[in-house]
Amino acid sequence: MDIQLIINNKKTQFDVAPICCGKIKLSYYRSGAPSALEFSVARDIAESVFPFYEGSTVAFTVDGVNMFYGYVFTKTRTKEQIISVKAYDQLRYLKNKDTYIYYGKTCSGLVRLIADDFKLKTGEIEESGYVLPDRIESNTTLFDIILTGIDLTKKATGKEFILYDDFGKLCFKDTNNMTLPLLAKEEMQGLMDFTLTTSIDSDTYNRVKLFIGHEEDICYMAEDGESIDEWGVLQYTDVLTRKELLSGAAFDELARSILKAKNRRGRSIILEDLGDPTVRGGSRIWLSLSGDENIAKTVVVDRAIHTFENGLHKMSLSLNDP
Repeated sequence: MDIQLIINNKKTQFDVAPICCGKIKLSYYRSGAPSALEFSVARDIAESVFPFYEGSTVAFTVDGVNMFYGYVFTKTRTKEQIISVKAYDQLRYLKNKDTYIYYGKTCSGLVRLIADDFKLKTGEIEESGYVLPDRIESNTTLFDIILTGIDLTKKATGKEFILYDDFGKLCFKDTNNMTLPLLAKEEMQGLMDFTLTTSIDSDTYNRVKLFIGHEEDICYMAEDGESIDEWGVLQYTDVLTRKELLSGAAFDELARSILKAKNRRGRSIILEDLGDPTVRGGSRIWLSLSGDENIAKTVVVDRAIHTFENGLHKMSLSLNDP
């Protein structure tokens, strides 16, 4: 396995992969967080061979596949004189807060606008098509502004878009265009382990109540008697604004749609497998598991953690199973 971990300190560059201590860890996320690369080097070797600092760029490739490009954000030194480094990709800058007033924008256009304002490099930005409602986003993180646009687009069109950094370029793609020819089956030799958990303890609701402002006498409700008999009352509540009401939103329909989405038993799946450098948060793969929880379907990767140690590449995948 050919690994390169090249750091550029603005004066020169050096491949620190041969002097790394322990494992290299790369974490990808489906939404709401930047990719993070973590590695460690011995202080005396690093400072004598190649000193680097916060803000230095980091490029990580495996067998010619570009996996990460970002910037050193944190260096931590221990008594043993080991320096642990954490680097993030461009999405880290979406944690900045700002105020945006926009109208007539698609989510794709919103991504381009924010990327331009914050000097972020862009790659492939697929057109989302749906024109977002006019909005005022006040003192909100750039991540949340974009994720709201993604959520509104999904509700209106059924299409889900993923925002990610592709080796230094901000990309925005329909998840349907992120399918990989990767099969994970329970009986496969490469599949090391899996954990399948079912639960009604998180984000499962069988009664929905939507209130208008502080007027508790105005309430839209939907519930499912059958699951209430089985699980007891699991209630979801939200307070909606008069502005939302005046926009023409059908809140009784909204209550029913929320109930439909959340009145189900949750199921989480974690796969431990040999590493594939093409798998990232938002990737779609085919999963086949047998037994009481029979699964044979395409699932989306919520989080992919890749580790590299002693010449072995492993990955742990947290899968979204709607």
